[in-house]
Amino acid sequence: MNPSSARLKDKRILVTRPRQRAEEICFLLEEESAQVWAVPFLEMLPPSNPAPLQAAAENLHRYSWVLFTSPSGVEGMVEALRQAKSLSYLSKVRVGVVGPKTAALARSYGIEVSCEALQETGEGLFEVLKPWLKPGDEILLPVAQQARVELPQLLRDHGFEVVQVAAYRTEETALSEATKDQLLTSRLDAVIFASPKTALAFASALGLVEATQVLRQSAVVAIGPTTERALLAQGIGVAEVATHPTAMALVEAVVRALG
Repeated sequence: MNPSSARLKDKRILVTRPRQRAEEICFLLEEESAQVWAVPFLEMLPPSNPAPLQAAAENLHRYSWVLFTSPSGVEGMVEALRQAKSLSYLSKVRVGVVGPKTAALARSYGIEVSCEALQETGEGLFEVLKPWLKPGDEILLPVAQQARVELPQLLRDHGFEVVQVAAYRTEETALSEATKDQLLTSRLDAVIFASPKTALAFASALGLVEATQVLRQSAVVAIGPTTERALLAQGIGVAEVATHPTAMALVEAVVRALG
């Protein structure tokens, strides 16, 4: 082990995502000798009505831009394109993404990313996208079924035609009573939240009072300011916020929180 590692030796860290969707952060924490416990509080599902997504996949070549605001949006769109046998259409449009995780996943599918926002917000993507957009551009936005409206509204306010389709939906995971009891009674040195929805799902799964009690005894770490605000809105204090929305930055935030 690297001499600089083991900064989290024997620290018990809760990652509020399924391990298969958080492999990098789990691996990096374990490299620091942390005891990692990954519990999914949300599950990703296909949209309730898949027809609009399928229609968008079949007609993707008509759009000037496709904008992805999350890795799940990329996955949902790619799956729809595969079903429509139109994956090649992605080479005919420009692609904009929010955040390095979304960009990395898009590139893993062979998608060329023209525009990337490091700030993980719709507003951040709009700001870096503005110099690229031309009058008459049609924009496809494959997002969560319960997506926020800031980005499509900004685009429409500036005269662009936006088609927003549900690429996936999230539902709260039904935790077993054994898992709930373990969460309520286990020592947790730090808890990591990587999205506002996960913060809400955590409180919903345990009950706000119980969730607050658990988190008061732990160092709460948020991936960014939006997630931090969601936690603060529930009366949950945040020990650290990652400087960038990456697995490495989250680990460094945990180290600072437990410093």
